[in-house]
Amino acid sequence: MVVDSRHDQIQRLRNEAQRWVAVGIVSPEQADAIVRLEAGDGGGAPAPEWHVPAPRDRLPLIAELISYLGIILVSASGALIIRRFWADLHVGGRLAVGVGVAAVGLVGGAVVSRLGDPGARRLGSFLWLCGTAGVGLVAGVAADTAGNHDQHTTVLCAGLAVLGVSVALWRNLDRPLQFLSTLVGAVMVTVGLGLVMHVSLTALEAGVIVWCAAVVLALLGWRRVLHPGPTVLIVGELGTLWGAVTIANSYTAFGLSLGASSAAAGVGLGLTLKRLPLVVVGILGFLGFLGGILGRYLNGPTAALGVFVVGIVLVFLAIRYGMGGRRAAVHEPAQREDQPGVPTPSP
Repeated sequence: MVVDSRHDQIQRLRNEAQRWVAVGIVSPEQADAIVRLEAGDGGGAPAPEWHVPAPRDRLPLIAELISYLGIILVSASGALIIRRFWADLHVGGRLAVGVGVAAVGLVGGAVVSRLGDPGARRLGSFLWLCGTAGVGLVAGVAADTAGNHDQHTTVLCAGLAVLGVSVALWRNLDRPLQFLSTLVGAVMVTVGLGLVMHVSLTALEAGVIVWCAAVVLALLGWRRVLHPGPTVLIVGELGTLWGAVTIANSYTAFGLSLGASSAAAGVGLGLTLKRLPLVVVGILGFLGFLGGILGRYLNGPTAALGVFVVGIVLVFLAIRYGMGGRRAAVHEPAQREDQPGVPTPSP
């Protein structure tokens, strides 16, 4: 029964490895090495035949780059032409432009994303972003016409349209562009509601709201409640810095101190999670706020020298910490072999 159980385990592992190869997570050679290691064959058993997806199902990188370039060129030239004749277009013409952009972007993104390749999914997300902008344009034109050119209502309706489409496409999946467009739609809706309801906030109130919302967003990304986690963390970190800058416009000392503290926390979180973008954004933000603090309370070259020295120290510590974590990861398997209960291979 022990032999049969072991055989069943190896067979299940082979099935899982076949699925990994099929989706492109590992290569056939890596899958073969994994199965041999777990089975303890030592290279004696014949290698299974792995079924690799056909290359034609993958979008080449050069084709993806050319597609991005083509979409950008077409969008830029079309925007220039439409801007030139936008005032002469009637409501029907403006709606037709928005519907065309939305249809091409949303339908094209859905078709390209079906290829299943990572490059195709990225290109599909980019097309979806263009289609979402088209939906917002249609909603904005319709609201502007129905609301007698009330800009407040136009912003609100366009934001609701962008938010609805973005949430439907994002669905808390690893789609960074759709997550970002969801945030843009949420901001548009918030601003539109404030304009329609004639709510005015001071710089302190707006900064505190932005900072608190960014902290909550970063916590949700850190706990992996919202996806994709790295994008959520970066947006949350940038939001805290933006909120601190807004506060500093009215309450300089408080805003600069809050910004420096937020940036330092971002550096610490980035080092802990081994996220280089978080570390870079945190260091740049900390140096910026530190320069503001030193420039306010210290005049002359002392402030610039202080920022320079602190920057060098931060970069050195970040590199040293990162290299130390990498060495620990490299030596970790060797340390585990020396642990009790783990057999070490005989020389």
